[in-house]
Amino acid sequence: MEKKSTIQQEAFTSEEEKILVWDDVQSSFEKNFGTKVYSSWLKNISLLKEYNDYLVLGVPTRFFRDWIVSRYLDKIVAQLKIFKSSINRVEFKILEDHKINSLNVFKSVNKKTPLEKLEDCELLRFLELGHEVKMIKMSNKSVSVDTKENLAEVIKIIKKS
Repeated sequence: MEKKSTIQQEAFTSEEEKILVWDDVQSSFEKNFGTKVYSSWLKNISLLKEYNDYLVLGVPTRFFRDWIVSRYLDKIVAQLKIFKSSINRVEFKILEDHKINSLNVFKSVNKKTPLEKLEDCELLRFLELGHEVKMIKMSNKSVSVDTKENLAEVIKIIKKS
């Protein structure tokens, strides 16, 4: 009868098999590109897929992609190689399609979701359907446009400014 070894061997992870921690990569981008460039351009890059030798990164628009590729791609790849030396290529996917898909899913649900019904807030439908929602702070000087008179009021405000 054979004896089986109960000694566990240490698993060896080669450099090529390292998994990127995207938050660490983003921190290095901010440090090496500067806060202004990072906040304007690189903060909005997301890691979509990781392969041994290349990455698929998501960007909000074609303009973002073109700007990043023309100005920062070489330095981005150099930074990525610090975290995973086998990286030799980066592909960008434009995420605008996800916005359109989110709207189509929203539209396809013909009735209010439970929270949306409770709070009477359409934005909650996106959250309940599993979509990310980003909010920005706005001024409290808004004017609703529900009638022709409201529209006339808004046109006057626009002409004054």
